[in-house]
Amino acid sequence: MKFWQELEQKIRGCARPITLIGDFNQVLIELPTQGMWYTWSNDRSDSNIIYELLDRVLVSSDWFEKFPNASLMVLPIQRLDYSPLVFDMDMVVQQSKCIKRFEAIWLMDDTLKHIVPRAWSV
Repeated sequence: MKFWQELEQKIRGCARPITLIGDFNQVLIELPTQGMWYTWSNDRSDSNIIYELLDRVLVSSDWFEKFPNASLMVLPIQRLDYSPLVFDMDMVVQQSKCIKRFEAIWLMDDTLKHIVPRAWSV
């Protein structure tokens, strides 16, 4: 319990949003998961098989406000006994406002053969 109290104090003292990924048994603010509901299996093929959700992504409330669409995808177990995790922050990349187009007539311009190599070398 002391670990969680110390961790909470450090999180509250951070000026930047933070993310913690790992094998946690308690939840602070848990990022929603998609896919499989478990992250670990004892790899038994009989009736004694056990599935558990051990790995979680915990974030501060500031971080969650900054990335509200972030998620954790839990993939099916392929090898070993743990599920692969895909952490998606769902960040939107700002697109340039300039219109990009190509006009076929530009190929007729003799200066094109000099402009293109210079543009590609930038």
